[in-house]
Amino acid sequence: MEQLALGLVIALVLWIASIVLIRERRHRRLEDIGQLPPGPKCWPVVGNIFQLGWSVPHESFTKLAREHGPIMTLWLGSMSTVVISSDEVAREMFKNHDVVLAGRKIYEAMKGDYGNEGSLITAQYGPHWRMLRRLCTNEFFVARRLEAMRGGILINYLI
Repeated sequence: MEQLALGLVIALVLWIASIVLIRERRHRRLEDIGQLPPGPKCWPVVGNIFQLGWSVPHESFTKLAREHGPIMTLWLGSMSTVVISSDEVAREMFKNHDVVLAGRKIYEAMKGDYGNEGSLITAQYGPHWRMLRRLCTNEFFVARRLEAMRGGILINYLI
């Protein structure tokens, strides 16, 4: 009987300690991310997926925006996503914080065999990205080169 009571006490202490550690880890992770806008409560593994509903997404976002405001944080799995559902707020964000929003998260699956050094799509904003963009606009996407491709190989593939 004493062993059963001791086992229950140890299980209870371990359970409380695990809850405290999980909350502390989540709090520390949120501090690392920074101050995020308010949003609906999320589930531990799936995030807010079930709150988006099975209907069309814009209706779910509209319903959540009425409750949480024009800027809200949603967790899609373990990835935090900031949703802006007002055109005035979006205009202000892109006008005042365009450099911060220009960065992208590059996953390993996007890098391929040789990384993302030569890709305009996956390059991080900076001098290398500006050089790639200048190269594309001055050499690849000029009217002279696009006209040269018009009657060539592309048309033959479409026919």
